[in-house]
Amino acid sequence: MDAAARTTLITSLGQLWHGWSDLRFGQMLREAAGEPAIRCPGDLADEAIRQGTTRALRTNPGNAPPPGPYWDTEARRGSTFAHGRPRDPARIARVLASLARAWDAHPSLTLGQLVELALERGGVSENEYRSRLLLIEDGTLRRLLEQLAS
Repeated sequence: MDAAARTTLITSLGQLWHGWSDLRFGQMLREAAGEPAIRCPGDLADEAIRQGTTRALRTNPGNAPPPGPYWDTEARRGSTFAHGRPRDPARIARVLASLARAWDAHPSLTLGQLVELALERGGVSENEYRSRLLLIEDGTLRRLLEQLAS
């Protein structure tokens, strides 16, 4: 996938994610890729993600992010979802920027392969349900993508 197509896909994912801003990246990607495909991200074709994102934006685009105050998922202390706070939508742009930098550094990989490589190199173990991408917090994923980009 060339740089322009990667940028377009990341932009579409961002639009979808803003409609589902309280979801983690992996959960949002599930909205595009579906089950069980999301359990094996390295096998996901970029075209399938693009088509799924287009379909999801058309059929179930989600809603605008709820008003704050938000849960800063990277803060060690303070209010969390347990206090009824939604995830801070500002994190979306940071994660997607890290994704773009990592993808620029590894342009021969698909998006799914890129994310899977970041998880592998970061030592994020898979569980029996193959749900690590669904469970990982966005801040951790962003840091792993940044490491992959450098």
